[in-house]
Amino acid sequence: MTARAAGTPEPSAQPAPPVRVVRTSAPAMWSVIAGVALATLLAVLLDVTVGVMTLAATLVAAGLARAVLPEPGPEGITVRTRTVDVVLHLSAAAVLVFLAIIAPDA
Repeated sequence: MTARAAGTPEPSAQPAPPVRVVRTSAPAMWSVIAGVALATLLAVLLDVTVGVMTLAATLVAAGLARAVLPEPGPEGITVRTRTVDVVLHLSAAAVLVFLAIIAPDA
């Protein structure tokens, strides 16, 4: 028998209730995955600039979805607060567009 410190509660004989997992289709996450896949295909098959612009458009769409959809937000792209998510998505898109424009053609 082990000794317990004074004031330590007695362990419960009842098992913890099972955690209910709610599964949803997460359309926002799948849309972003499809956008990234499309951007990759376009970059490989056509031109890198076209692929980067497609990736930037995907980020803009994700940022706008995060900005306008009600809380708790689109599942799969809601990570931080609404403001931080929107700023990160839109600023990353702007950086990608800028780099795609100034990059020399190879």
